[in-house]
Amino acid sequence: MNKQVEQILSNASNLQLDWIAARVHTKTDTEASKIVGIHPKTPITKWENKPDLDMAVHLLKREAVEGTIYALEHLALEAVHALGEALKDKRYRVQAAKEILSRVVPEKQEIKTSLSIDGAFEEALDRAYGNIEVLDEPPTIPENGKASRMPSRSG
Repeated sequence: MNKQVEQILSNASNLQLDWIAARVHTKTDTEASKIVGIHPKTPITKWENKPDLDMAVHLLKREAVEGTIYALEHLALEAVHALGEALKDKRYRVQAAKEILSRVVPEKQEIKTSLSIDGAFEEALDRAYGNIEVLDEPPTIPENGKASRMPSRSG
């Protein structure tokens, strides 16, 4: 926790601490006051340390947002790793490659990965990763977690 927030919280009353905790999750001071049982006619704006309390709320919200962004970045890295691993699996290689390309190639330069055009995409993957088996559809993953194999494309 931010040292500034710690300092503000150490000088706040128990009621103000409850208010801060509620205010982090509400849109208005009035909503937070209602949650912690502060009478609507109690002028919290008159609290001497109200600007400090508002600062604490702001900093706590910012920390929450930063934590969420960090978590999403971590999950994105895991997703990229999973796609990288899928490229190594003959059963998922083409699908993973399409997923990766669809996210890194600008829409205006969309790559068509049709396997019917002289098998060029399949050949490029074969040169890069070895012999592959092309599935008509992605494998289904049943509840037992084991992928089933679809018939391979002929021709």
